[in-house]
This record gives sequence, C-alpha cells and structure tokens, in this order.
Amino acid sequence: ITSIQVNHCTIAGNAATGGVGQSGGSPISNGGGIYNAGASWLRNSILASNSSGGNYFGVVTDAGYNLSSDASCVFTNIGSSINTEPHLGPFANNGGSAPTMALLPNSPAIDRGAADDVFTDERGQPRPCDILGIPNAADGSDIGAFEYVSSLPVLVTAWGLNGDGQAQVRADVTDR
Repeated sequence: ITSIQVNHCTIAGNAATGGVGQSGGSPISNGGGIYNAGASWLRNSILASNSSGGNYFGVVTDAGYNLSSDASCVFTNIGSSINTEPHLGPFANNGGSAPTMALLPNSPAIDRGAADDVFTDERGQPRPCDILGIPNAADGSDIGAFEYVSSLPVLVTAWGLNGDGQAQVRADVTDR
C-alpha cells in the first residue's frame, strides 16, 4: 500500500485501463485520474475529465482547495468543490520547460487556492498572482499546476517564401 501527497497539480484527460488489482492479481479499470489503495492527500489540485471510473478511486484526504469535475471525490474541506468544470485550455506549450493546461479566464480555480510555500507554478510563474482579489480566498494563488496571468506566450512558426529559413518566434499577447 502506497501513500501519495498531491499539491498544486492538474490531473486531467487521463484513462486507467488496466493494472494489477490489490489482491489476487485481478485487473482493475478504475480511477482515470488517480487510483490508490493506500492513503492519499490532495491540496490545491484539479481533477478533471478523467475517464474509466471518474477522477478518483480510493480513499482521499481532502486537505482543502481542490476542484473535481465529477463527484468521484469526497471533497468537503475549505475551498474544495465537486461537479465543477475547471475551464482548462488544451495541453500546450504555455511557456516554461513542460507543457501545461492553462486556466481559461472564466476558471473557478483562479485566485481560489493556498500557496503553502509553493512559490512558482509548473512554468516558473510566481505564486500567488492575485488577479481577481476575491475576498476570503486563501492567498490569491490558483488551484492546480498553472497560475493564471493576463498574458500567455504565443509560439508562431514562420517560413521564408521558398519554405526555407523556418524559425519559431515567441510573442506575448495581453488579450485572450
């Protein structure tokens, strides 16, 4: 049995379609987002649109400020919600060293989290970046792996007239 701790993560669009069961080695197909037979602790995390049994299968400790797009999690702690669409962008290069799923401007995850000594998001963007100034929010950081800012880098590929000289250019856009 394993225990996991998840803080400021976005787990979305996953599917678990097999594996070895807890006893007897029978296959499992539960928990598209997370399947854990041990103790799980989640805080400041988004579970969204995972298939094969929902976002979560197992017992979870809701440490607060979590968001799930379905009711597979028992989230009852401060700042947490279930059956809530997080409004995520596609998995893409939004700056930084790894692809991310951007929070869209209407996301309920914006400014609703707690930093917990996590000072940057997956891209290295500082936390919190308090955009909305929501009263009673924990500290203005965002739930999940992505900290919303008013501009995202846009990567554009340009070619010369004859198809030679391909280059990738980064531009910042302030209106999304």
